Amino acid sequence: ALGFFLRCLASVDLVQEANFFFDQVTAKGLCVPNSYSYNCLLEAISKSKSNSIELLEMRLQEMRDSGWEFGKHTLTPALQVYCNAGKF
Repeated sequence: ALGFFLRCLASVDLVQEANFFFDQVTAKGLCVPNSYSYNCLLEAISKSKSNSIELLEMRLQEMRDSGWEFGKHTLTPALQVYCNAGKF
């Protein structure tokens, strides 16, 4: 449900709200993020109109620190963020 809601927020350009919501549900113990929820958040970040490299890198580091592996569903939105920012 978390991943679906993050995607819904991103679809209406509420990326910062999706990021905030992700933090709130995890901080309050309402949800334990897994690789799917992180990947949905990364996908939301990749749709942001603002330069979000710092946010992306922070979330990637969180994933790494939690022991999650990076796969195509992680790396595709990461590449989109860098390309959108002109950081090839």
